[in-house]
Amino acid sequence: MALSIPAAGADDAYAEIHCKHFFNGYPTGTPVTNDLVIRDGYALSSNDETKFADWVACRLDCATVCGDVPQQRKWMTDPWLDEDETLESKPDDYAGASDALGVDRGHQAPLASFKGTLYWYETNYYSNITPQMSDLNQGPWVKIEDKEPDLARAGDIVYVMTGPLYERNMPGLPNADEPHLVPSGYWKIVAVQPSDDYDSIRVARFHLRSGDAAGRGRIGLLSYRRRRRGAERPRLPVGTVAGRTGPN
Repeated sequence: MALSIPAAGADDAYAEIHCKHFFNGYPTGTPVTNDLVIRDGYALSSNDETKFADWVACRLDCATVCGDVPQQRKWMTDPWLDEDETLESKPDDYAGASDALGVDRGHQAPLASFKGTLYWYETNYYSNITPQMSDLNQGPWVKIEDKEPDLARAGDIVYVMTGPLYERNMPGLPNADEPHLVPSGYWKIVAVQPSDDYDSIRVARFHLRSGDAAGRGRIGLLSYRRRRRGAERPRLPVGTVAGRTGPN
């Protein structure tokens, strides 16, 4: 099951969208032309200009990550987006990119974290994929990804949110026939809630740059204060998460 609706922009009223993947709210400040896509496994805000998601959010627990559901990397165009809003798998816009640029198809909501659900294949939609430099995708990125399901298997509830950074110009995919912008890095926020203990949530943030094979992305801890019952749900402007997030 999926839902695709226009995303709220910076000047719009903050809509209360209730979704299990949102940790106490969702990012604001995305363009009004973005599409908000909510699926069983994750939610994302797809940017028509860059052709990539401005943010992807998912909630992981033991039921999600524990299992032996057969998985494969079968890339697909997102059926909920128009063909001019996203990259496509037929013909494949990523064709030749690995050899030419040294990039991988990088999952934002990771395929390996959905071994307990039949909806794992939705992580292979190109709306959930970005071109990541191989040294990042196979280095610091996967190290963080591997830790997330470990926490969920131990009984914690893990909220993950990530999005691209456009801090410097990057070469485009050589065979993509749509205008697009390749990210130069990523921000990531991981919130860990021990079972049902809402008072003990731990939050970590990551700033990961392409080309940083040694994993020297800036890593810091965020404090968290419990939201009082009836208090306003906090908003997270995308532009304040980790520097430059848009193609301005």
